[in-house]
Amino acid sequence: MEFVSGREIELIDGNRLEELLSPFPIGAQSELSPSQPNVPAGGISQAISTEIPPACPKCATTMRYCTAAQGDFSGQPFWGCSQYPKCRAVVKMR
Repeated sequence: MEFVSGREIELIDGNRLEELLSPFPIGAQSELSPSQPNVPAGGISQAISTEIPPACPKCATTMRYCTAAQGDFSGQPFWGCSQYPKCRAVVKMR
């Protein structure tokens, strides 16, 4: 993997990632501390679902965190394409 050459990056597979995250059950509550400044109150699983934007399934650009302002899903978070209105793809938040 050329892009990690010369950098302090360790590539891991899905099984290893799951093993690393297993101490943090889905829905676990977490209090913020200086050692975890970016972990939201919902725990590490919420941090992963809301802080790592996926690629747009239609145009492959990075999606952005959005909150529905109206309609049946008002107040609900979702990923919206950063190229909106040119691309109107949305992905439901996990």
